[in-house]
Parts: sequence; structure tokens; C-alpha cells
Amino acid sequence: MIFYSIYDTSFVFGDRGIDGLSTNTNFCEMNVDGVMVQVSRTNNSELRIERILSTNPKDFLNPKLQPGSTVQYNP
Repeated sequence: MIFYSIYDTSFVFGDRGIDGLSTNTNFCEMNVDGVMVQVSRTNNSELRIERILSTNPKDFLNPKLQPGSTVQYNP
């Protein structure tokens, strides 16, 4: 898709880039139950799953790994 606009992309898309992903760098990738996910920190001991990075379709059906779910973080 080609997007033409007289406005700057930061004005049109806000904090999200052209690809729709957030440009916020507060995300990290980690392995949860053998599946790579992208997470963000909610507090010192809890992480929120932002997206699943796996290519296995069965991983997307696991309710524990759904975006918005929280996992405990033990450093």
C-alpha cells in the first residue's frame, strides 16, 4: 500500500511507525514456556505480553500467551 499525505508521518501515525508497530523501545523479547514473545514491564515483578513472535500456529491458541496477558518475572 502506498500512503500519500501532506502531513508528516509522526503526525498521522502518532507514536506508531508506518508499519503500525510502536516506536517505543521499552519492549524486550523473552522465552515464555518455550515460545518467543515480546513483553513490556508493568512493574518490578510482572511483564505484559505485547505480541507472540513464534511462527507456530498452535502458540497463538495458547490463552496463557495471548497479548495483554501477564507473566511473573523473577530476575
